[in-house]
Amino acid sequence: MTPQMLQPSSRNVVLQEDSTGCGLACVATVAGVRYQEVKKVAGQLGIEVLDSRLWSDPTYVRTLLKHFGIATSSHTQLFSSWDTIPPLALLAIKWHTINGRAFFGIGSYIGKVQEDRSC
Repeated sequence: MTPQMLQPSSRNVVLQEDSTGCGLACVATVAGVRYQEVKKVAGQLGIEVLDSRLWSDPTYVRTLLKHFGIATSSHTQLFSSWDTIPPLALLAIKWHTINGRAFFGIGSYIGKVQEDRSC
């Protein structure tokens, strides 16, 4: 199975408004809401865009997705091939570790490649 290209009109396109807001932008895209709405909800839940845990712990993205009524898996699945990922997934890219803690950027591809805005 090969991933299908999404047409820009078939998905809510969200711009990441903060240099460290990749998780928020992904939540907004999947939930079909504006970036600022996700950022406001995140603040109400005690999740700040500059909190480095947002960049390294998927719990915060899962919490936000749940708030917007989107069910998620409770575990992280390592990517091994396109055949093994579910129909809707957020892929961590450009990850690295600092003192044994994983940090990652979340990216998406719609249409042509644009400037990398991942965390």
